[in-house]
Amino acid sequence: MIFQDLLKPGGDFKKMPVLSLNKWLLVFLGTYLILIGFSLLGLQSPGEHSLLNSRLTALMFYPTVLSLVSLAVLKGLGVGFLAELKDWKSNFKTDALLGILYFCAYLSLIGLLLALGLGHLMEDAKETAAISLLMGKPLLFPVLFLSVVVLAPLGEEIAFKRLLYAGMRREYSVVRAILSCSLLFVLLHSRSAFLPMILFVPVTYYMYERHRRLPANIILHALINLAAIFF
Repeated sequence: MIFQDLLKPGGDFKKMPVLSLNKWLLVFLGTYLILIGFSLLGLQSPGEHSLLNSRLTALMFYPTVLSLVSLAVLKGLGVGFLAELKDWKSNFKTDALLGILYFCAYLSLIGLLLALGLGHLMEDAKETAAISLLMGKPLLFPVLFLSVVVLAPLGEEIAFKRLLYAGMRREYSVVRAILSCSLLFVLLHSRSAFLPMILFVPVTYYMYERHRRLPANIILHALINLAAIFF
């Protein structure tokens, strides 16, 4: 019975206002392409400044735009963010504990990969160098923190979980929706640490499927990004 349930579309998701897959691709892939264009403009200057300008765009400008687009789409679907925020506040402790629990699972995965000698597959040299440059500029760190730890998790979880995954679950099974959404997310983050992402991103979709608590996913995402900054 459980196996059969995994192969059926989700009934609860049919109650959620969502985008069709075609509209999601049009809105969010279009946004990504525009942001990639801005990032490439940062490569026009040579040397260290080229890397810094490019990654500043990717790490700061991208989360801001994605968050604004995601919230605008939700508003267009009739979902009021302020109303949702009240629910998030009232359930913050539960969502925080859930996010921390899954973050511990993520840390266990990282520890296992390191123990297996796969640490070289967990880093992106350009990303690490860019963060190091930004960490060396104290005036930019608050902006980096806001973008990477607050705005990126907010925008990406709304876009990929609340809009994309919920929309796909109205038509497809758990397995198909999780694999499809995970693959798309990993492909759009190809510059990030590939191995942990391809192993753990499906877990984050399972988390949303199992608990239906977007704030918990946002907290988990924020903790992972925070760890990436400092470690």
